[in-house]
Amino acid sequence: MNVETQNSNKVQQILLKQEQLIKEQKYYEYEQKILTFGSRFINQHNKDGAITLYLQASKVLVKNNQDNSGFNLATEVIKISDDLDSQSIAEIMSIYSIAQFSKLKVQFINKVLKKYPKYTDQICQQVGVDLINHNKFHLAWRYLIQLSDVNTEIQMLVKWNQQLTEQERQYNLIRYLLMQIVEQIISKLGQGLYNESVKILNELIPTTVTQEALFIHLLVKSIRIQSREAYDLVFNKFRVVVDADPIFQALYYKVGVKYFGLKEKEQQSQGIGGLLSQFFQ
Repeated sequence: MNVETQNSNKVQQILLKQEQLIKEQKYYEYEQKILTFGSRFINQHNKDGAITLYLQASKVLVKNNQDNSGFNLATEVIKISDDLDSQSIAEIMSIYSIAQFSKLKVQFINKVLKKYPKYTDQICQQVGVDLINHNKFHLAWRYLIQLSDVNTEIQMLVKWNQQLTEQERQYNLIRYLLMQIVEQIISKLGQGLYNESVKILNELIPTTVTQEALFIHLLVKSIRIQSREAYDLVFNKFRVVVDADPIFQALYYKVGVKYFGLKEKEQQSQGIGGLLSQFFQ
């Protein structure tokens, strides 16, 4: 009998013995019992056994609407393991999927994403869909921009856009692309980022050339060619677009801070509106 099978058998025996606590709705006692047995596994240098136990018990609690206790046990997995296999990540995502939507749920998945970045696509796609299904479109942005596959990203954006009016679609799309530019790491710059933004715009606004669409194209191009002059010209030409929303202003300025040497401290001391006016007059 291999170690994995032995762990599975031990875990099932532990869970069966604790079933009565669940039936009696003694969820706190159940959680504490599982933590005790998990500690024993760890003390016996059997970390895999503890991981299996915590994940299986977490799912039991979440299925009984005890998300707080369930996520507590799943968080123990994050604490004890710097790396997880794809099967364990799939178990974590199944726990996430059956939990009720809440701030706690989002906080938990952010911990998972931070600890195991190699599973970013798998995690962000599922979380993005979940948030869109709960009409949390603006929160979903944070996960959409981390997807490496632009086609998947577009599919999710299309689903999001279906919930919006035509005017809102274009307005919110520009916000999204600005956030994407700000969040991308340096290695994502260049032709790849430019092509990605163009593809998103062409897919989602295929027949209309708006001021907002032209603005984002030229802004991305100024980053691609690393031209501060082009960046300044984009602001002068599309000042009405930037001034339309404080979020546009803040994100546009962050692009300048990240890629063109604008100073963060000046933004803090003078405020975004006044500072932008000074830089681009």
